[in-house]
Amino acid sequence: MFGTDGADVRQRAFTGDLPPTSRIDRVLAEVHARYRGLDDGEVADYIPVLAEADPSWFALSLIDASGGAHEVGDVDIAFSIQSISKAFVFALVCEARSHEFVHERIGVNNTGLPFNSVMAIELNHGKPMNSMVNAGAIATTALMRGDTPAEKWESIRTGLSRFAGRHLELDGQVYRSEIETNQRNRPSRGCWRATGGSSPTPWTPSTSTRGSAPCPSPPMTSPSWERHWPTAG
Repeated sequence: MFGTDGADVRQRAFTGDLPPTSRIDRVLAEVHARYRGLDDGEVADYIPVLAEADPSWFALSLIDASGGAHEVGDVDIAFSIQSISKAFVFALVCEARSHEFVHERIGVNNTGLPFNSVMAIELNHGKPMNSMVNAGAIATTALMRGDTPAEKWESIRTGLSRFAGRHLELDGQVYRSEIETNQRNRPSRGCWRATGGSSPTPWTPSTSTRGSAPCPSPPMTSPSWERHWPTAG
């Protein structure tokens, strides 16, 4: 659909100054109006609680280079960030340990297998290969500085909060739904240890996987990003 649907949209490129705020807001509103009625596909149900989401929810949020927020639609509805957290946790661990440290222990290569593959760990002699697959995300979380699981968790939670620009917390309902159906990530952890990986963070409520990511998937609403883009450092 998206490959041909823009044929009637005027194409513009900016090579100097960014477009004015009024134009950004107008374009977002036009895009939102154009696609808000799209109802293809199904709501994710691999985690039971996610199936409760209203498929009509639709929002767009854009942060410009100066930190200004442009939003339209259902921007105040909180949602768990799921695997999006992998990229941010990777950044936090690189900040805490150095990217060389993470590269040596995790890697940055494609496994060529599904994101939740257990076999990929064995085929690569215990190395998860990258932080964006489940095994690598679990291992990356385990590398966060902290003497206890609670300290590691708090470092991640506060780091994600700095990215969001507001206080984030664990979504208990999503956590319980995921821990009850999270069968593949546990073997990944065991396989990693069995093939020589250092002991990952224990599976406790404060450090458990949240869907595809081994860190919390906190409810995030668009106001968390407004006005200024916070950094992790």
